[in-house]
Amino acid sequence: MSIIKKLILMGFIGIFFFSCKKDELSPLPTFETGVSTFGKIESGSFKANNMDVSKVVISISYNDYGKNVKINKIEAYVHWIENYYDNTKQADVDVEHFGPTGKTDASLVINNPDVRVQYPLTITPDKVYNLFKDATRKYNGPTAVNVFQNPEIVRSDPKKRFRIGDRFYVTWYLYADDGRVFKSWSPSIQNGEVAGANTQIDFEVVP
Repeated sequence: MSIIKKLILMGFIGIFFFSCKKDELSPLPTFETGVSTFGKIESGSFKANNMDVSKVVISISYNDYGKNVKINKIEAYVHWIENYYDNTKQADVDVEHFGPTGKTDASLVINNPDVRVQYPLTITPDKVYNLFKDATRKYNGPTAVNVFQNPEIVRSDPKKRFRIGDRFYVTWYLYADDGRVFKSWSPSIQNGEVAGANTQIDFEVVP
C-alpha cells in the first residue's frame, strides 16, 4: 500500500473515531454553573434580660460565577442551640432544637434577589420564639417538656425568654429558576477560605 493510501485510510479512521465517540467518555469535565453566598450581621444583638427590645439585623447576598443562573428566592433558616446542665451527665450539654435543619417562615424569604446585593432580614426574640415554640426536650426527667415551660429554666417572661448560653446561627437555601436548589457549598467556602463568601451567620445572647 502506498504512503498516500495509508494517509487517506488513517484520516477516515480518525473521522470515524471522533464521530462515534460518546460524550460521557470525554476526558474533559463539564462544569456546572454555581453560586456563592455572603451573609453578615448589620446591627443589633440579643441582650439578656432585655429581650423585648432586642433584635439582630442580618443581610444576605449571592454571587453568580457563571453569570447564567438566575436565583429567584433566598430562604433563610434560624437555628437555636440551647446550653443547660444535665444532672445525669453531670456536665453542660448543647441541644440544637429541631436539629440542623432549622426553622423558617415567610418573613425570612427574599424574592427575586439581584446579584451582589445585600438584602436585610430582621430577627427578633419574638420571631425565634414563634419558630421554636413547639420544641420539646427531656431535660432531667423521663418526660419531654416544652422548652419554654421547663421549670428548671424559666423562659415565660418575654424579657428573659433567651439567656446567656443560648446561641443562634442562620443558614440559607438558594432556589434557581431552572429548578436547582443550592443549600451546600464547598469546604473552602464553608471554612471561610474564599474572600467575600460564607454559608452562615452566628450570634448569641450577650449581657
